[in-house]
Amino acid sequence: MAYYYIIGFNFSESKKKVSSLTGYKTNVFHSECLPPKPYSREEILTLIKTGNTVFTQDGAYHRICIGVFEINGSEYLRADHHPAPFDYFG
Repeated sequence: MAYYYIIGFNFSESKKKVSSLTGYKTNVFHSECLPPKPYSREEILTLIKTGNTVFTQDGAYHRICIGVFEINGSEYLRADHHPAPFDYFG
């Protein structure tokens, strides 16, 4: 299992889903910082589904995992402390 720290995201033209994220592979302690690279939405979904941890941090440096939420057969990315089933990173 690997850890991926997300530092940026881009929404699709419709503004309904995240189209890509920017981040880098790190370790559990977040002490390794490789150069950031863009990840497509599909790559992030695959990383999460195969047991990797994808996370970001809030303004107080609390780690927030990004997960996959499914509703009516559609998959959405969300930060784990937001209850709404849509792509939200605000």
